[in-house]
Amino acid sequence: GLLGLAQFLPVFLFAIPAGQVGDRFPRKLTTIITLTGIAIALFALLGLDRTRVELVYGLMFVLGTFRAFLGPALSALVASLIPAHAVARYSAVNSMLFCISTIMGPSIGGVLLAIFGADFVSLMAGALLAASTLLMAVVDAPRTEAGARSPIGLDSALDGLRFLRSQPILFAC
Repeated sequence: GLLGLAQFLPVFLFAIPAGQVGDRFPRKLTTIITLTGIAIALFALLGLDRTRVELVYGLMFVLGTFRAFLGPALSALVASLIPAHAVARYSAVNSMLFCISTIMGPSIGGVLLAIFGADFVSLMAGALLAASTLLMAVVDAPRTEAGARSPIGLDSALDGLRFLRSQPILFAC
């Protein structure tokens, strides 16, 4: 309920600015910063007084904020790494892995939570994110082109929405 809202609300609030950041700043760096932030937030759960719900909700909001900025940067980064001839295969495998992780992730997490407790699960999640951040640092990612761009703001966000609206195939997504 409310924990989910605390994590989703930043995605809703920051979707447009996160997309602008993903377009204007180096995607690999943005991905590394957001993964690091998520890992730190997970490690912060270890020392958090969980009886103070406002702290838990606040931390979930911070996690959601980092995830909001991670999504556009990581999606664009991955798209720049996949050769055009392999996009269909990548999409199929990615979709399959997403479905498997959506089903298996909570099940495995629940078992680990029951056996080892919340601190262990937070520690492991943070450690795995830290490891993935280190692996991301060695990815040879293409640099984003630094062309003439309008400043981040409402006008450029509206330009992006107008572009989406003019592209029926994209607007349907």
